Amino acid sequence: MSYRKITKKDLLEKYSSKISILKEYAQMIYDQNQVMNITGFKTLDDIFEQGILDSILAFENYMMHYDENLENKKILDVGAGAGFPSIPILIALDNKFNLTIIESQKKRCNFLEKVKARFNLSVNIINSRVEEFFKLTNYFEIITARAVASIKVLYLSAAHLLKNRGKFVLLKGENFRDELTDIVNIAKYMGEMGGFEYDNVLNETSSVVVINKGKIPDDWPHSWTKINKM
Repeated sequence: MSYRKITKKDLLEKYSSKISILKEYAQMIYDQNQVMNITGFKTLDDIFEQGILDSILAFENYMMHYDENLENKKILDVGAGAGFPSIPILIALDNKFNLTIIESQKKRCNFLEKVKARFNLSVNIINSRVEEFFKLTNYFEIITARAVASIKVLYLSAAHLLKNRGKFVLLKGENFRDELTDIVNIAKYMGEMGGFEYDNVLNETSSVVVINKGKIPDDWPHSWTKINKM
């Protein structure tokens, strides 16, 4: 089944009323990044274009590709750092989904709390390692992440937090297929895997990998040390 890819031009037209807010958010990230590393994007333009706009672009294409509406969905962002990919989407969609962020670094959580307050965002920010967090087991409908860890590590660390029929929606670069060889020994615990490619804001190919939750062992997740050895 084919679908029309959402482009950067489409995005700027659709969310024209949000651009000033998103640029203010980019400025907050840039200023914070001068004193503490919260993103690998160093310039204000790169933060806005590659960090913020591309996060929205990836999810707009996801919604188009899977004919899915995020409204009222329970979504978890693992290791969001500066807030990518979830905060830009939450701003663009006017708080219309239920967002939780699990971030292991306290200073990054503090920054995200400032962003939450500045833009009146409906987001629950939790300072924890995801594999050590159990309070919301079998709760989320979508778990997302960008530039945090491999497909294998994310699945092993966070699958317990997905509800049945929940899915991972992972933003990846063009070479994500290199990670697929690593999941062979845990593939039996995964549901259907799919995804798609889209043209990012640099007109390069990026990918979104979508994995449905399978039946996982009762003793998941393991410790970080054991996860790294699997």
